[in-house]
Amino acid sequence: MEKVVYQVLEEIGFNPIEGPIGKHDIVFNYKDKKLLAEIKGSTSSASESHIKQLHAKKTEYESKEKKKVKSILIINPWRQYEPDERENKDRTIYPDALLSLVKIWEISMLTTMQLLEIYNLYLKKKLNKAKLTDTLFNTIGPVIGYVLKKKK
Repeated sequence: MEKVVYQVLEEIGFNPIEGPIGKHDIVFNYKDKKLLAEIKGSTSSASESHIKQLHAKKTEYESKEKKKVKSILIINPWRQYEPDERENKDRTIYPDALLSLVKIWEISMLTTMQLLEIYNLYLKKKLNKAKLTDTLFNTIGPVIGYVLKKKK
């Protein structure tokens, strides 16, 4: 999954750099905004362990590189279900319990389905990269928008 996310980020012009083994997954940027991403596939929702791991990797990166980055969790939740069935009253993507940590550590969260919509917009030449970067950089919690349109 990391390779696919890397390829999408590369194609849309976000200059991804793979992290060292055992460290962060990808660092990417657009203009002066740098983001550090942890990419997770899960058979459940996002978890506190995902958030804690991302925060630790961000802290380590900033300490080593002496540069500030925005952290973002890119998650493929409930991957065993079809995309239309991944979120409902019994399955949430972002449980309330982890949102307090997300707010404290100012983490953005994006699903792979949203990334697919971002890629669709890019292919249709409708993606505003500066706006997307600002959204990812300024969002604390789940990124709003970029919802994959269902086929009729």
